[in-house]
Amino acid sequence: MPLRHWKKLSDSARSLLNSNAATDQADAELNLQVAQNLFSQAVKLGQGGKIDDEISIYDDLIRRFGDSAEHRLLDVLARSMCNKEALLGSLGRFDEQLGMFDDIARRFARFPLASPFGEMVAKNLLRKCHTLRHLGRFNDEVAVLVEFDQCYGREPYPAVRHLVAACLLDKAVAMGRLNQFEDELAIYDEFAVRFGEDPSLEIRRLLCNVLNNKSLRLEALARPEAQIAHCDQIVRRHRNDAATMEQELVAFCLLRKAHSLQTLQQFDGAIATLGEIAQRFGASEVASLRELVAKALHQQGLLLVDAGKFNEAVVASEHIARHAGPQAAIGLRVKIASGLIGKGSKLTAVGQTAEGLAVYDEIIRRFGDDPAPPVREKLARALFNRGLLFSHLEHATEAIASNDDLYRRFVDDPSPALREIVAMDLLNKTANLLKLGQAEQALAVFAEIDQRYGQDEDPKLRVHVASSVFKKGQLWGYLAREDLAMQAYDDLEQRYAHDNVEQIRYMVADSCVTRAKLLAARGMSAEVQAIYQTIIQRYAHDPAPAMRQLVAWVKAQPPAPASGA
Repeated sequence: MPLRHWKKLSDSARSLLNSNAATDQADAELNLQVAQNLFSQAVKLGQGGKIDDEISIYDDLIRRFGDSAEHRLLDVLARSMCNKEALLGSLGRFDEQLGMFDDIARRFARFPLASPFGEMVAKNLLRKCHTLRHLGRFNDEVAVLVEFDQCYGREPYPAVRHLVAACLLDKAVAMGRLNQFEDELAIYDEFAVRFGEDPSLEIRRLLCNVLNNKSLRLEALARPEAQIAHCDQIVRRHRNDAATMEQELVAFCLLRKAHSLQTLQQFDGAIATLGEIAQRFGASEVASLRELVAKALHQQGLLLVDAGKFNEAVVASEHIARHAGPQAAIGLRVKIASGLIGKGSKLTAVGQTAEGLAVYDEIIRRFGDDPAPPVREKLARALFNRGLLFSHLEHATEAIASNDDLYRRFVDDPSPALREIVAMDLLNKTANLLKLGQAEQALAVFAEIDQRYGQDEDPKLRVHVASSVFKKGQLWGYLAREDLAMQAYDDLEQRYAHDNVEQIRYMVADSCVTRAKLLAARGMSAEVQAIYQTIIQRYAHDPAPAMRQLVAWVKAQPPAPASGA
């Protein structure tokens, strides 16, 4: 600070003193007044955004009064040093901040912990740990944490015990960051020994974190047996605790125990463990515990589906809906429906068609009224598979009934996935109608497919629309209506000649060949050759093997005889 400012503050302070007081007392009061004024001025400068000036005044104050033994002056000095330390940290001047930590410790370490200065020194060490952690200097952080434990580990004050316990937890976490996992686990065990019976709320909360962290570390180290044993110990220790944090700890550790049992392929044990969570906490009104119960039931349901225990999985999904609402159970319902679809497919693949149909009927019964879009998609696929199975069994009437059921449920659904399923099922319906000799109805379905989906840009739907046009041409040919067949093939050519989807390209090329054959039968050789040249030019360099084979076949065709020959 400039000398003139110092003199001005000194004169101002002296004017406030009793001229009859002793000189040493006057000097003490003067110094205190000056220090307080300097401190106030520094704070005001900082509030005005002049941080460097604020720090400069703190430096001046520390330089002038750093050796004082007067308690009130030391209080101003301590506040100044702490403010400066915090400012240095906020400015990212961490080396200077670390130096300030050490300076504070050197000046005030002589004071007992019970004094305000002693408490400040303890908190100063903790702040130093935070800065070292922020800088990634974990070894240095551990050293300071050890120092803190050595200084204060035997102090009886509850607040200090809490700080010591928190430092011990921080030390374990730092060891984890340094990949010294065995040391980390050992510190967790040390914490449990030193603080495991402490009744204070703060340390009980830290103990929950310690036990939880140990469980996570054992899981990350792929030690399922040790993790299971640790979880069992937690459950025994806290099974009768009514506090939410201990109950959450038990629920969390049971979830992880189930995961470890899965890792060991002990699926029945995992299912039972997840059920234990629901049994223990299913009646709780605490939101966090209800969420954990729903999560446990979801995982249990997935395992039950994988085990083929679909009825039990459905019960789990119903419990989820009660605990967390219908939306929370959607994922499991989708999984159950998918599992049942897979079961039906496997049964039909090995010839157990009646059993397969029964599974599809079960899906329709269980999920027929489910409003969730992902579940509706599974229902549609089940109906699709059911109709396809009837068709393979040559039960065309039952297949058409299944086709109509799917159509009624999903024809107006805007979901792309459901639109595709409906389009595919309509194509299947045309095949079933033709098995019953209902060609006109099949033609009407082809027309509906084109009308509903003909303008859709989705590549999958374009394939189905092109297929309907192509099959319509084939049907007209089968009905000996060659003019209408040619019209359908011309329509296909006009709309899809340059489509980049391989399936559509092949249908277009195949329809061109069919048109050529029809024209050849009429003796229209020039038109036939023109079509063949178009096929060669268009598809000669096509990467698809089927297209290259078709081009090779076309090139191998002899010239068509001229008309009238």
